[in-house]
Amino acid sequence: LFCTLTLNACNVRENNAGIGFTESEETDQTGYKREVAGFYDSADTAVVTLIDKSAEKITLQNLQLGKKYTLKYDGATIIKDKYGNGLAMTQISQGEIVEVTFHKLAKRLNSILIAENAWDYSEVSKFEVLCNQKRLSIGGEEYILHPNVVIVSNGMVGEIADLNSTDLLLVKGIDHTIYSILIDQGHGY
Repeated sequence: LFCTLTLNACNVRENNAGIGFTESEETDQTGYKREVAGFYDSADTAVVTLIDKSAEKITLQNLQLGKKYTLKYDGATIIKDKYGNGLAMTQISQGEIVEVTFHKLAKRLNSILIAENAWDYSEVSKFEVLCNQKRLSIGGEEYILHPNVVIVSNGMVGEIADLNSTDLLLVKGIDHTIYSILIDQGHGY
């Protein structure tokens, strides 16, 4: 009897090897597993381009390809800062570089964590766009502007050409590459 129970328990674990599944979950004949808090099948590093708090949706842009996608979130979504401390979605802002896990088919955000290796420079006033808009000099140090850099001004996504030397910027990146620039105080156009 003990051997039978042990073998059955092992068999249950093997059948539920998917990320975040529990033994009580059901599947239909297509193999689709219903949406469950904690389940995800995709992960990405992205920049937050828009948060619609009333609809509980967040739009992200993949760092490497620049592909944008929108996910819904809810009270079960895990939200943390780069040190692992819990946050509210209201503490996540446009231009934030994040690590996300999500359920692709359901378009549901499982977790969003501010990227541990991301840095930011606030109140940047001494900057210059260089090399045909491919580099940004901040205080004499040059950074690469990623081809899919996200520029945000007044809550709207803009372009590098929107930057003006009189702007006050919040710049975010990883290593020596800039992935987002927020115009904190614009030139007034």
